[in-house]
Amino acid sequence: MRMRHDPLRGRDWSLACPARRAARLASIETSVSEYRDNLREVVQAPPADPREVRPQAIVLQYIDRYFHQLFGHPVAFETSEQVVAAVERTNNPAEHCSPNAKVQLCRRLGRANLGRDMPD
Repeated sequence: MRMRHDPLRGRDWSLACPARRAARLASIETSVSEYRDNLREVVQAPPADPREVRPQAIVLQYIDRYFHQLFGHPVAFETSEQVVAAVERTNNPAEHCSPNAKVQLCRRLGRANLGRDMPD
């Protein structure tokens, strides 16, 4: 899901300001919870056509299934309850270290399927 306005986009706030990162994670969880409640209201309303498949119901089903895995990222606190570090939500920063590695390997080996060559 893409948030409408992400003030952290383009900045590495995890190292510079972990307290802001932790606050941002909490605000994302609140936003997703509100979105989930709005979807529930839409899905519970009676449909005009009983055979109608609502895309909102499918999205709600997936959010309900994976909600417990979306949040709860570890945050390290000092003894004074000050946030010291927050874990990244995705592994994108690690993947950006070598953006052309797969392309270069395809060219070097001369084949498109790299299943046997790249580690999992």
